[in-house]
Amino acid sequence: MSIWAIIPVKPLRDSKSRLARVLTPDQRAELTSELLLRTLQAIKSSQQIYRTLVISRDPAVLKLARHEGAYTYNEGDRHGLNEAVTRAAGVTAARHAGSILILPADLPYITAEDISLLVLSLPEVGSEPVTIICPDHEYDGTNALLLSPPLEFTFHYGVGSFHKHQDEAHKRQRRLVTVALPGIQFDVDTEEDWTAYQVIERHPLPSNVPLPFP
Repeated sequence: MSIWAIIPVKPLRDSKSRLARVLTPDQRAELTSELLLRTLQAIKSSQQIYRTLVISRDPAVLKLARHEGAYTYNEGDRHGLNEAVTRAAGVTAARHAGSILILPADLPYITAEDISLLVLSLPEVGSEPVTIICPDHEYDGTNALLLSPPLEFTFHYGVGSFHKHQDEAHKRQRRLVTVALPGIQFDVDTEEDWTAYQVIERHPLPSNVPLPFP
């Protein structure tokens, strides 16, 4: 079964708006590029993902993604995240993806092992449709969404998306699996996240020490 990863990315200078009080637009763009690169490298290190598709309307994002060997899709006009992901799911389905793994671009500590654990949660080929969700550390947002098959699902990214995606899976009568993986749950979105990220970067934690979620 071929699994495609999908990463939607805002224009770099529009990204991380909740960090506007502590970072300039250029600094936020640099941070997003750095985190995207880390995520792409984790996917490349995984043996589970067949292809990666980055969707964005920022030429700089698309250029970086192609440099890392990812496929790209130019979103064109401004659209919301849910429409962008829906378009990307359709693109991968047209290329015979059996499953899709949707990840944000701001996961600094995602690893190939995290991706493997998500994929290992998939049922055997031929089983009923499945939805696998990894929430953020507040159990409000959706930091990883694995769908098999990739279609017949309405996306609800935004506030409360974790519970909305759970409800969507039940509504579609898909098997629902929820996983908690610290390397995926930690994102850099708020000022508290940024502070924790700086602390970790200055003083890396041993592998057996959990991430200090704000």
